[in-house]
Amino acid sequence: MTIETKFKNGDKFWAMDNNKPTQFNVFSINIRIEGTKSENIKILYSIVNGGSFSFDDKNCYATKEALLKSL
Repeated sequence: MTIETKFKNGDKFWAMDNNKPTQFNVFSINIRIEGTKSENIKILYSIVNGGSFSFDDKNCYATKEALLKSL
């Protein structure tokens, strides 16, 4: 099984933080596989920002414009 992620360590991405579009750097990537189907794969991008936080792959975007368009 091959798993591809949108971003890699060190990449920047956009996500909502406190109802505000914010840019983050990927610190680490966590992949959880629960079963054999691709819809059972969860990808989380972790950041370090005064603590450790994770964002689900489906809520992360390469540009601010793409993030705003998804709302």
